[in-house]
Amino acid sequence: SIPSDVAVVDVTYLDGDKEGISDRIYVGDTGGVVWRVDLDGGSNNNPDNWTINPILSVGRHASIADSDEIVDRRFFHRPDVVTNSDSTGAFYTAVLLGSGNRAHPRFEQSYDDMFFMVKDKTVTQGATPPVQTVDTLANMTTSTFETFDTNGDGVIAGDEETDEALNLVNNGWHLRFNTYTDTDVSGEKLLASSLTFESTVFFSTYVPGTVDICAPDEGLSRTYAINLEDGSAVYKFNDSVDGKSTLSGVGIPSDPVVVGLDGNIYVSPGNLAPIPEFRQNIDVNRLKKTYWYEVGS
Repeated sequence: SIPSDVAVVDVTYLDGDKEGISDRIYVGDTGGVVWRVDLDGGSNNNPDNWTINPILSVGRHASIADSDEIVDRRFFHRPDVVTNSDSTGAFYTAVLLGSGNRAHPRFEQSYDDMFFMVKDKTVTQGATPPVQTVDTLANMTTSTFETFDTNGDGVIAGDEETDEALNLVNNGWHLRFNTYTDTDVSGEKLLASSLTFESTVFFSTYVPGTVDICAPDEGLSRTYAINLEDGSAVYKFNDSVDGKSTLSGVGIPSDPVVVGLDGNIYVSPGNLAPIPEFRQNIDVNRLKKTYWYEVGS
């Protein structure tokens, strides 16, 4: 089933049509699959010409590999879709979302939930894109771009082209949860959408608390701020081992929120947490209102 809103995008930077009409739809489902829908576009916009293909399969419908034995991952929230270019200058559409079972948020058994960034480089409308899996996305839980760029020139080439490095450049990456302390904490999951601004990806996860009939535990929320290109830490929070996340509240968090306060604009967790990193004013000059309309309505 598909319980979330869809992400509708106009990829004019890729196809050059400059028609101002939406070209694609991205959406995830509760089977751990992310779908790309190519729209016909143009003046006719004939639904008979629309196509739908998977671009990511990491749930119970995926083949079980040795490195990915627990596969019941589910997507309940709208993907975050942004345009970007990699270290080689190649453009791609980045599709970002995380897994988590919204129907059972307090379920502590770990399904190895993750956050994913998939590079959709298939330009031609209607063409069949490759289907990425956990094994074809670089595991950036403990790695960074610099891990593979050993000569420090900003490009992965030559002897640096290991399988994992090529996965990062060509396909994207994944980030495993339950790694923010020295001891894995079971059950961390993403129950909201992410927000990307200035190449920083913001999202908040939920960590279920201990079940106690005498003293209910709401659980905790952690907010991540990571780099779009490789999932590395942006603010380097001091209360997590990898610096990628910080404790930001209790209970199930919302999507990241753009907050206006005293004439400044911030990207924050669901509430404006008293954390210095979330008090940094973003570049408001680059914010623009976006309008849409339906043709023939």
